Amino acid sequence: MLVHSQRMPTDDASLLAACRDHGLKATPQRVAILRALRESHGHPGPEQIHAVVTRDLPSLSLATVYKTLDVLEAHGVIEEVTLKADSKRYDGNLAPHHHAVCVRCKGIVDIDDDAVARAMPAVPDGFRVAYARLQILGVCAKCADGETDHATTSSDAPSGDRS
Repeated sequence: MLVHSQRMPTDDASLLAACRDHGLKATPQRVAILRALRESHGHPGPEQIHAVVTRDLPSLSLATVYKTLDVLEAHGVIEEVTLKADSKRYDGNLAPHHHAVCVRCKGIVDIDDDAVARAMPAVPDGFRVAYARLQILGVCAKCADGETDHATTSSDAPSGDRS
């Protein structure tokens, strides 16, 4: 029930269209950052994305990654998924879904929207829901089992960046 398996496409045509459809020029930096985010198996932060993208674009600065993520988020290409008192995290999966968040390791796991929709509370008459996001806070299985050093191997590391 918890894992949302739908992934956003990462082929060149889809990445270029994602930028252009949102009124953005499809620069090599934007495409590479969007690809790294969409290929991640979680919700990486700018530093994790930077580590992946600089393998192909070694001169790309961390500041450019931050600025590009802000632009992509402002134009609706990606979503920011940030916890209180945590650094920014991003989600390239724009399909309707929600999140289960571990309060110990800060891991984020997608929850299928259909499972949550069945439990969604009623809204007042005449109220039109434009967007709903649910974050369920708790302790993941690894933290509950006492593992303390799994944050770097969590599902939030971009692909190819697992320790």
